[in-house]
Amino acid sequence: NNLSLWWVQNVVVLKQAWHLEDLGLALGSEFGPTDTRSLLESSTTIFLSLVAGIIVALLAARAQRLSQRTFILLFITLACFTLYALSARFIEYLAPAAVWFFASAVTDLFEAPPRTWKGGVVAVLLSALLIGLHLQTMERTLSAVRSYPGPALAGTARWIRSNVPPGQTILHLNWGDF
Repeated sequence: NNLSLWWVQNVVVLKQAWHLEDLGLALGSEFGPTDTRSLLESSTTIFLSLVAGIIVALLAARAQRLSQRTFILLFITLACFTLYALSARFIEYLAPAAVWFFASAVTDLFEAPPRTWKGGVVAVLLSALLIGLHLQTMERTLSAVRSYPGPALAGTARWIRSNVPPGQTILHLNWGDF
């Protein structure tokens, strides 16, 4: 059932969603492509994990410490990034893949404890930067949620409650309103 559900959600629905847009219909904004601003402002930690992971992986490769695990995770993360660029709904795959890739690359590079105090300072500063950026992203998200105007169809819902008999089916074709 899990594989069947995955196929329906990630292949059948997307195929239909992208075909519907050709007809002038849309299921929702999460099925559309992601713009760069969204990636940088809404998914800062994920983007930085991806970029930092690539930089750290290059440093690990230069030091001949890049593991097969990190190399495979790089391709998985890039595949997830490509899917995310095509459809925002794939953020749920990109997020863990980017973090796993970054963590694996860091593990490869710093397999042994830092030999000097400078390595420790760099690790602390990098951690502080990532935590700070993550907190900034969380604050933006919470601010957006707090400023959200609320249900746009509250009046419609009241009218339906007053005028439509219980048990009736209501067809609504604008997915974004939900």
